[in-house]
Order: sequence, then C-alpha cells, then structure tokens
Amino acid sequence: MKKANGQKPNEDAPAAQEPHFTRYSLLATLNSSFTRYSLLATLNLTALAAGPRLILISVDGMRADQVNATNTPNFAALRDAGASTIAINDLPSVTMTNHATMLTGRPTAEHGVILDIELPGTLQFPTLLDYAVESGLRTAFFVSKSKLEYMAHSAAIETMITNGEQSELVDRLLPLVVADGPDLIFLHLREPDSTGHATGWLSPAYMQALAGSDAQIGRIVAAARADATRDTFFIVTSDHGGDGPNHFANIPENREVAWIVAGPGIPAGRSLQTPVALVDTTPTALWLLDLPVPDGLVGKPITELRAASAAAGAATPAPPITLPCFILMLPAVLAALTAAAIGTHGANGRGASASMAPNAPRGSHHQA
Repeated sequence: MKKANGQKPNEDAPAAQEPHFTRYSLLATLNSSFTRYSLLATLNLTALAAGPRLILISVDGMRADQVNATNTPNFAALRDAGASTIAINDLPSVTMTNHATMLTGRPTAEHGVILDIELPGTLQFPTLLDYAVESGLRTAFFVSKSKLEYMAHSAAIETMITNGEQSELVDRLLPLVVADGPDLIFLHLREPDSTGHATGWLSPAYMQALAGSDAQIGRIVAAARADATRDTFFIVTSDHGGDGPNHFANIPENREVAWIVAGPGIPAGRSLQTPVALVDTTPTALWLLDLPVPDGLVGKPITELRAASAAAGAATPAPPITLPCFILMLPAVLAALTAAAIGTHGANGRGASASMAPNAPRGSHHQA
C-alpha cells in the first residue's frame, strides 16, 4: 500500500496509542462537562434571587368569627402558617370606605370616601399600588365589583381585570403567579357579601358562599407554593363583617375583620399582640416588601410580624444547602477529588508525571 504522495508508509512507526488522560486533560474535561450545569444553576439562582411577591386578598363581607378549620380550611391553614389577629375596620362599615382605607393607609377622615356606590373619577390619594410602582415594582389589580375600579390609577397598574364571577377572576390571576409575574397583586372577592345581603349573614347560603371563596384562596396558595422561584407574602383580610342582611351598624359583628399575614420570616401560628386596624394594611405591605413607608400615613407597619420568636441568645441555624448551590459546587468538588486521585497514582508510579504536558503521549515528557 502506498500513500497518496507515493511514499511507502513507515512500517516501523509505533502502534496508535490508546487515549490517555493526564491530570490537566481530565480537569479540562470535567470543567467542560459541567459548564452547562453551572450555567443552568446560575440562571436558577438568579431566578431565586428575585424579590418576593405580595398578594393582598380582600374577602368582601367575611365575618372574622367564621374563619376556622371547619368553615374555611384554606384560610385557617394560611393563618396557622403565619400570624393573625382581629383587626378593626373604618366607619362607615361599607365596601368603598374600607377599601379606600385598606389601600391608602389613611382613615375615612382623610380619604373622604363615605358613599358605597360607583363614584366618578379615581381616588385622590396614592394607593399601595402607586407606592409600589414608584419603587419599580409591577402590579396587578383583580376585582369582582366594578365600583372598586375607583381605587385604581391606571398608570400604576400593569394588569387590571374586573369580573363578577370569582372562579373566572382567579383563572385570570393564576397565570401571573410565576417567576416573571407581578410583584404585587391585589384581589377582591365579592362573596360572601353578595349572598349575605340576599339571604342574611350566617345563613346556609352565606356559609356556602364563604366556602366558595375559601376554595379560591386554596387555588392561589397552591399556585404560589408551586412556583419555587420566588417567596410569597399573603395578606388576607376583609372590608367588613355582617349581621342579619347588612353590615352598617357600629357593632363587633360588622367591624371586626380577620387579618392574616403569612410568608418568609413570619413565625407560624403567631397570635399578634399589637392592636391592628384595617388602615395598617398598606404600610405593612410596603414594609414586608422592604419599600419605604411614606410619611404622614395614619396606618403603621405591624413590625411584630417579624419579631424574633426564639429565646434571646439562641444560635442562628446555618442556612440549608439548596440544590442549585450544590450544582454550582459540584465541578469544583469533583475536580478536587480527581486531582487528589491522580496525584496519588503519580506518587505510586502508576500515573503520569505532574510535569507532563496536557497532550503529550504516554512515555514522553514535556521539554521546557
């Protein structure tokens, strides 16, 4: 056989060498092999590094004394996972007044919303959503009564949906509970208020309507927990309770509302000792999101939510190693183990010399 140039092949040439990994080539291979995983892990950590979202839910007409594991298992589970108390609403004890109080951090005497009807224009004071947008956050506004659009300044809201059918409203909300979704979501559920006016508070129909709203809360909590890319704060409350067919009188059944807060850093099962009013909702939401609380608000952040629950002087546990961190560490760990193993082989005369060039054939030494 002849080569293409007519010369005979060198019959004395050494046989082809088997593939050989030196310390350097093996480390290079490890580095190349795990680069893709390191990049993926880095991207995953970037997603996890996104700030928390906050979902504020107002359940219209929910009586505080009916929130329990039997009537409202999802509300009760959220309460048990975080902190809770009974808050006092504002007067008059109606929907428009108390949503203005809830979303501005200002009482009726300041925001002036006393009529529980469709009002022209929009609220004349900044709301929680305005403050969030000023700080660079994205917001969404979901309501099941059109009159609450009065609380929404269009420049402060990226997504705004009004729908009287609660399940459809939540259907529209759930796709936004994702890594790149809004940072602040406000949701209003019209039940059990509408049924309470029709059949009376605590009637069988009212209790069924309350259970329906509880089921919608369960869907939202499940979606937030399924999205591991972000932490979620929940604030769940109401505008008023009710007695008989209405909620206008200045009595505890109308004025006491559940106030539940759950999320990272909030001790589970805590019963708040600080007196809370509905006007404290917006300042507390801003504080939880580490946003500035404007001067001049009557409402105040409830800082007891993050007060230490452990005994003073107790050791702080080390944070657990999560899967993304482990993936990032894996190339370095394997490389170190491989280098140690090769070094051991070399010391015993069974491996390549430490001075061997990366691509040198077996038996050859790199010449400086």
